[in-house]
Amino acid sequence: DDGVRIRVDDTLVVDAWEDQQQPNTSTGELYLAAGQHTITVEYYEHCGDASAHVWWQRREPFTAWQGRYFDNRDMVGGPALERDDAEIAFDWGTAPPVKWMPDDNFSVRWTRTVNFAPGYYRFVLQADDGARFWLDQALIIDQWRDMDYELHYVDGTYLQGPHTLTVEYYEHTGSARIRFWWEAGTNDNSPPTFTPLSPGAAPSPPPSESGIEAAWLDDPWEATYFASEDLSGRPVLTRIETALDHNWGLGSPGDAIPTDHFSARWTQPIYFEGGLYRFTTYTDDGVRVWVDDQLVIDAWRPMRGYRNATLRLFPGTHLVRMEYYERTGIALARLTWRRVGQ
Repeated sequence: DDGVRIRVDDTLVVDAWEDQQQPNTSTGELYLAAGQHTITVEYYEHCGDASAHVWWQRREPFTAWQGRYFDNRDMVGGPALERDDAEIAFDWGTAPPVKWMPDDNFSVRWTRTVNFAPGYYRFVLQADDGARFWLDQALIIDQWRDMDYELHYVDGTYLQGPHTLTVEYYEHTGSARIRFWWEAGTNDNSPPTFTPLSPGAAPSPPPSESGIEAAWLDDPWEATYFASEDLSGRPVLTRIETALDHNWGLGSPGDAIPTDHFSARWTQPIYFEGGLYRFTTYTDDGVRVWVDDQLVIDAWRPMRGYRNATLRLFPGTHLVRMEYYERTGIALARLTWRRVGQ
């Protein structure tokens, strides 16, 4: 910040001789023969902050993921770091990927080519915050928005031979986590239990407080309550409930349960017609929802608000499970769903 030029011997490698609104990373590359080379760096400062950092690294062949790390959310300019990542499975917490990058407002692009054996594949992406996945030139999963470590996947993709995979990720603020992997999928003769709707727009607005979005009032939930925040210890209360729609206020679900620091688990096998369904929770505090042992909503932290996931359910009975915990203050827990497009 601001302008810079770099020459190696007599070759101009980096030419960014212009004002920068914020610190910007510019890169260049060239082949160097073994031996001594002269590096010349020219820099100017116009106004505001002044900073200049220069480094280089040897460009090795990438054996797995080519990771290009940017010190901004939009993957603009040159990468602040380029490295060979064995897998995309990172939990940086509130720290940066490397010490010279910011701990918020950074982004990463990973690419690799994989030679697939003939078959059906499932691709799974889980991130906090935004992420998207391309298969060759097709955008397969699009969740380019702030989110709380949500899981999204696509199933039933038939592949054979080499294909290019690209995963992009950005971190806004708070915790930074991302995982991406693939596994054997299913074909039409053995459909997946459900498929989250991957290419999507912004999260849906909160459901209306009036009116029922789901036909669950006549279906019993098996409810189990614990006198701990992590569902540990012996249950202090087990009962059948006709609806998962609770507002305990500053009270508790029962005499044996404390008003704060308790948790609960609800389970119910439910028959669904085939189609797209949007599941929505409204809780204070943390919540997790599974459908057929697949985690679809994960907001296990002190909070109050809505979370949702859109799933494609195949006709049949599916096991729905919701876990919840109360830290302090107001306690409420609600789960609804509705068929999309109906």
